[in-house]
Amino acid sequence: MANAKGTALERAETGTMTLEQMSEKAAYSPRVDIVEMNDALEVIAELPGVSLEGLQVKLEDDVLTIYGRVTPDDLAGARPLYREFETGDFFRAFRLTGDFDRDQIEAILRNGVLRVVLKKSLHARPQQIDVKAV
Repeated sequence: MANAKGTALERAETGTMTLEQMSEKAAYSPRVDIVEMNDALEVIAELPGVSLEGLQVKLEDDVLTIYGRVTPDDLAGARPLYREFETGDFFRAFRLTGDFDRDQIEAILRNGVLRVVLKKSLHARPQQIDVKAV
């Protein structure tokens, strides 16, 4: 997922975890938007049904991994007769290709939407250069 300037994130073909290590349930690839600003990148992922306790966001070996565990609804002793809606966990990984301040990464989960803000290092940000006439 790089723009013409080659910034930021690429889809990681392999991560540090495999689906088998994470869960026995199905894992879905959540829809993700990646927005670039002058000072940061923002990754916005739809994770319906994922609670804060079931969310894991990791950065390891330049791979940003998002894993969300969904706890299925308790049917209180009822037995489903027919199902078309299947719950599953979410997994997505991206390889970082830019220079980011790893101490300034911020992740916020609200109403099933995760926002991960990756601040660019100071020397990687665009800089306006003042020109003087002599």
